[in-house]
Amino acid sequence: MACTFFLVIVVILYFLKRDSADGRLLIWMVSLRLISKFLLFGGGTGAFGAMYMPEQASYFRLHPGSRFAMLADNVGHPLNEYLSIVVQWGLIGLVLFSLLIYLIIKAWLKNRSKETDTLFLILLSLASFSCFSYPLSYPFGWVMLVFCISCSAIYAPGVTKKRNSFPFKYAFYVILSLFLFGSTYFFLLNYKQWFKVSSLSFSNTERLDTDYSCLYPKLKRDPTFLYNYATSLHRERAYEKAEEILQECLSYLTDYNTLFLLGSIYMAKGEDGKAKETYKELAEMCPNRFLPLYEMFLLAARNNQEEEARSLCETILGKEIKIYSDKVLFIKTRCYNYLREKSLLIY
Repeated sequence: MACTFFLVIVVILYFLKRDSADGRLLIWMVSLRLISKFLLFGGGTGAFGAMYMPEQASYFRLHPGSRFAMLADNVGHPLNEYLSIVVQWGLIGLVLFSLLIYLIIKAWLKNRSKETDTLFLILLSLASFSCFSYPLSYPFGWVMLVFCISCSAIYAPGVTKKRNSFPFKYAFYVILSLFLFGSTYFFLLNYKQWFKVSSLSFSNTERLDTDYSCLYPKLKRDPTFLYNYATSLHRERAYEKAEEILQECLSYLTDYNTLFLLGSIYMAKGEDGKAKETYKELAEMCPNRFLPLYEMFLLAARNNQEEEARSLCETILGKEIKIYSDKVLFIKTRCYNYLREKSLLIY
């Protein structure tokens, strides 16, 4: 009866928000394609951000008429922590994670009490939430996970008698506290400095590169910082340096925004061939977006490629609108006027 009730609820929830459910199905299908490429050891830490969107583009190249095309978006997480583990660390990571779950359940069954039951229920809630979201992307999720596992370990067999001893009870907590406070202090210090630099980048452009260069050694592994740095350089027309920084960012994060910035840099440098390929990949990543096609149209019009420009205009005008906005209406109007002007010139 419980299984039947669960299946009925799942079906009802699916049809209640079918578009949202189908969007998640798309993300999970593309994630499984990624997993099949790095099945044993995974793609490495941060592999999802670096590899997912190009894989989504590959999926739509193979399935151009897919019903998921209108649901595709810029994705930064598989909306499932277990899929995230397998994408990054493969079956080996999943086995180690399963071993951890086994040890936690074993410790709980051997030491049933109000305390351990509470800890187990907290972990069970976190595990259930992880099936459909990303709780470990927030500090609170990690705090609760580490807290519950640590407390469960204290109640484990053989540890109960030792946990009141001085070395175990005090030294561990002192070292852990110093590490946490120290790492948090330096983390906040760097990000506070970055916030100050980004806030002043519009008013004081002379020191922009110097300030970012000072932060670069500390935050060079943060894709958000690298993207912000490249955006500021692009705004100051330092295109060569912007491309160099953005290429580093792409090794950690290859998504719609980073590739769109790369296409803008190529256009500004006059490298129209590279810009066209970048915008083409963007159009395949998110088939419902208008901007990549419009940028390709502008490139074709700038290079007097009238036939290609006409074809792109017709594609844009015939494209279904997912979300109405002033930008989309402007793009459609611009394409309509271009075709109208060319028709008047012919006749």
